[in-house]
Amino acid sequence: MPEAIDKAREWMQLRRLEFESGIRGKLDDHMNALDRLRKKQHQQLELQFEESRQHEKIILSQKAQKGRRIDGIFNAYRQWIKDTMSTEDNPYIQVIAVFKGN
Repeated sequence: MPEAIDKAREWMQLRRLEFESGIRGKLDDHMNALDRLRKKQHQQLELQFEESRQHEKIILSQKAQKGRRIDGIFNAYRQWIKDTMSTEDNPYIQVIAVFKGN
């Protein structure tokens, strides 16, 4: 049985490498697009408060609050993407049954 588990682990590691190499470019492209969108959101935030007539402390407080909200949303989404588009390096293998012929 240890030999079968070793072979299964080798096979799974090869499949994982194939998957990772195939998805890596897509993941990088998606993360770069997400970074560009985040920067645009922060630029829009700056424009939103550019001509505000409110007191400067209020403006800074609101900008900081909205900036943290933007960052929180993007950070959560980045983490979700990483979690769903990547695999574990150490597979969990469970043997349910082994059948052996004569």
